[in-house]
Amino acid sequence: MPKPEPVPIEKVTPQLLVLRDYDAHVLAWRKWLAFKAAINASSTSTTIKVSLGNYGIVADAISLRDEADQAFLRRPMKEICLEVLQDFPGVTFDEVRGRHRSRNIVAARQACMYAIYMERKDVSFPRLGHFFGGRDHTTAIHAVRKVEAQRAKESA
Repeated sequence: MPKPEPVPIEKVTPQLLVLRDYDAHVLAWRKWLAFKAAINASSTSTTIKVSLGNYGIVADAISLRDEADQAFLRRPMKEICLEVLQDFPGVTFDEVRGRHRSRNIVAARQACMYAIYMERKDVSFPRLGHFFGGRDHTTAIHAVRKVEAQRAKESA
C-alpha cells in the first residue's frame, strides 16, 4: 500500500485578535452580575437608579428571578396605597398609616393592605403590618381575609 504524501504546512503569520467586542460582552456580563448582587443584598424598599442603554429607570423594588436573568420592576407600596385611597375621599395616606381607628379609615387601611398583598407577592405580612404604622402581622392577615370575604359576598 502506497504511503500518502505529506501535505506541506504553510507558515501562518500571527494576527492580533480584535477583543473589543469580547471585552464589551465581558464587561456587560460583569455589570449585570454586580447589579444582581446589589439587588439581592438590598431590601425591597431601596431606591435604585439603573441605566439600561439610553434609558434611566428609578425603581423602588426590583425582583430578580433565579431561573431567568430578567429583572421585573414593581410598584412601590406607597403608590399602590395612594391609588386605592382615591376611592376613599377625605382619607389621607398619613391617616391610614397612623393610629386612627375610625370606621372609614380602617376600611381604607384594609383595602390598601389587600391591594398591596394582591400586587406585591414579595411583601410578607410582618412587612405589610410594619408599613402601616408598626402593626402586627395578624392585623394584616385579618385585613386581607376581611376584604376577600367582602368581595366574595358582593359577587354572590
